[in-house]
Amino acid sequence: MSLTLDGTEHHLMRTPYRARRELLATAISPTERVRVPPAFDGSLDEAIAHARAERLEGVLAKRLDSIYTPGRRSQQWIKIKPRTDQSVIVIGWRTGPDGKLRSLLVAVPGADGELHYLGRAGSGIAPGDIDDIARTLAGIERKTPPVARIPDADRRDARWVTPTLVGEVAYSELTPQGRLRAPSWRGWRPDLSASDVRWEGAGALPTP
Repeated sequence: MSLTLDGTEHHLMRTPYRARRELLATAISPTERVRVPPAFDGSLDEAIAHARAERLEGVLAKRLDSIYTPGRRSQQWIKIKPRTDQSVIVIGWRTGPDGKLRSLLVAVPGADGELHYLGRAGSGIAPGDIDDIARTLAGIERKTPPVARIPDADRRDARWVTPTLVGEVAYSELTPQGRLRAPSWRGWRPDLSASDVRWEGAGALPTP
């Protein structure tokens, strides 16, 4: 990596990130197509809040003293995505080809009091917890889904439960269809009953 400035070529591979930014800002005159993006110097919490408000994918945190390491992942630069926690009611589960539990189907009460389907949470389930979760859900299994509007793709091979157990997920955002984007299972919430669960996200759930 190099930069020519005032006729002098600067080799920047070992130059700290802060100095590279300063040189780049000096070398480039902003136009409609080319500019050095502004850096956010506040706290991480402030940066994540700003990213969420602007509906950005996340924050790229860089150490100011980091050097450039092409072609290699580095803990000096870390991508952090905003995540929001939400209490949910488990309404069923789906299994994989091996017959093991693969994802949980979750919902929350809508403004009308009816359960609103939020989607499937598969990531975040620890391998050691899979059998215990499956046994717990098998004890409250029922034949029909407790939610009226569930996409056919999610209904396929699903097993349903009486909606009494509460867990928690983390997600990146709510889609226009009213589904959680990238939900991750955080675990059970034995301190909550199904009647305690409310939609906690910004804005209202879309009307089915």
